[in-house]
Amino acid sequence: MKSVLLSGSYKKIDIPLEIIKFIKNNLNHEYNISFIAADFKGYFDTDKFVKKLLDAFHSNGMSFNNISILDSRLKKYDMIENIKNSNIIFLLGGDTLKQIKSIKNYGLKKYIYDANKIVIGISAGAINMAKKVILAKDEDDNIPNLSIYNGIGLTDINIEPHCEFKNEKHWKDLEEASEIGKILLMHDNCYIIIDNDIISYYGDYCFIENKKLYYKNNTISLEEFIKEISYD
Repeated sequence: MKSVLLSGSYKKIDIPLEIIKFIKNNLNHEYNISFIAADFKGYFDTDKFVKKLLDAFHSNGMSFNNISILDSRLKKYDMIENIKNSNIIFLLGGDTLKQIKSIKNYGLKKYIYDANKIVIGISAGAINMAKKVILAKDEDDNIPNLSIYNGIGLTDINIEPHCEFKNEKHWKDLEEASEIGKILLMHDNCYIIIDNDIISYYGDYCFIENKKLYYKNNTISLEEFIKEISYD
């Protein structure tokens, strides 16, 4: 399985060159991409997001033969056909719970899970790529309670994207979630490339498990980690 997990940034959409290289090394032919929305009825925001991502790809010398956007503007049959005919599936960021609900309701999960494709997830999309999702409560992000559910099943890695380490309230929610399982806390510059059994990490990140923070295989305090990465 070949996958990419991106934290993403609220300030700037970027596709790192390592990801472009990874795609080109594994797909030596035309590129056909399907974007899967987070909110299947949020057409304006979805189209705006896709345009920014396409601009980011193009700025790094990558273009696509076919582009499709999967949301409720399409019928289920057309969504499935677009996935089948794409060699890149891109799970968009946004509302995490809405996205996984729509993916399951439309029966898309088994078509996304295909060894002949590269699946990329950004923010919410990257969260939903996990086999078992552990999603910390975050009222500011439309997550009213700690949520545990079966994701798409592409990776064992649970992530918290663009983590706000200085948000004391959300940090307590993350600590609660970490008692269920290990969570990778991603700085905005962090991304992960999974090439079958090889997992490569880029940027700044740490793990939290059982309320303990791990950075470079050592336990560390939250204050030390914030200082280490100069998070602002």
